[in-house]
Formats: sequence, structure tokens, C-alpha cells
Amino acid sequence: MMKWSDDWLSNLDCNGDGKLDRGGAEGAGANVSKGWLTNHEEGDYLGGDGEYHHYTYFVKIVYDGGAACTAGAESCIWGVYTIIEEVYNDPYGGAHGVNRSRLVNPAGLGFYQ
Repeated sequence: MMKWSDDWLSNLDCNGDGKLDRGGAEGAGANVSKGWLTNHEEGDYLGGDGEYHHYTYFVKIVYDGGAACTAGAESCIWGVYTIIEEVYNDPYGGAHGVNRSRLVNPAGLGFYQ
């Protein structure tokens, strides 16, 4: 399940190209969103023990203009975005909770407009 701000992907086609608009803020460049996105995924998989196991994954991604990438942060993705929170739970696979290596300061969608 994904949720996003209108600046990530609008629900409008204002330029008539048949696609939902991206960008929102001036100077972002073609097809560059200045918004945020959350993605929540869950599923089951067949483990090496022959049993099915459940996992959940959650991530928050925001536009930061490349600040994380310039700083060489592990949270940097796609050149102008940063992961501000990542949570992966898979007891069978050994993953338990927040990925601390991808936490940024400040965290939270409230800071990133």
C-alpha cells in the first residue's frame, strides 16, 4: 500500500499529456517530485524449513534536494531523495524492526514538506 503527497504524484493532469502531474514546486526539473511517499508491504514466503513465513516492510521517502546524497548518507536514493524511516520485520529471516543505519535527523514527514 502506497500513500503520497500531491507533490510526489498529483491526482491531476494539468499539462494534458495524459499522465498524472509530478513535481509541484518550481525548479524541480522534469519529472522530479518534491513530495513524500510511504510504502507498506507485507507478504508470505516459503522458507528453507519448508514452512511459510510472514514479513512486513515500511519505508518513508522524501525529497531533500540532494542533501543526503551530497553528505554521502546511506539514506540517499535516486540523487535527490532520502529515506527517513525504514522498518523491516521478518522473524524467520532475522530482521527485527527499524533499520537504524537509514535514520536521518530530523526524521518524520512533518519536517519535509
